[in-house]
Amino acid sequence: MKQPDLWWTLFSLKGRITRKEFWVATVAVYLGAIVCFLPFRFDLFASLDESLLILMTAPFSLVFMWAFLAMQVKRWHDRGKSGWMVGINLIPWLGWLWSLVELGFLKGTPGPNKYGEASSTTLLGQ
Repeated sequence: MKQPDLWWTLFSLKGRITRKEFWVATVAVYLGAIVCFLPFRFDLFASLDESLLILMTAPFSLVFMWAFLAMQVKRWHDRGKSGWMVGINLIPWLGWLWSLVELGFLKGTPGPNKYGEASSTTLLGQ
């Protein structure tokens, strides 16, 4: 099996990641988004047209959203469930809480499941 790397962790929809990987990658992506969008918060680009700002931020937004989606899919896989369970996030509050508990606090299935081997050596050295 290929050794997981940063690109796989953030952008692949295949495989499994542990809770630790999920939390570390989630915090890293959030910090990256904050750093990326902070200049817009303080109106450093206030002189630019609004449509140009949208064009500037849209690619970054898509990358961050995809990374969050990919990490959630892999955590659902680690729990032995379909990646389509990310759809539960469409239910306000209840869906978000369910995802938080399942993905952030519950252990994955021990040993291999239909989505791959359990993580032993990972990007984060677990």
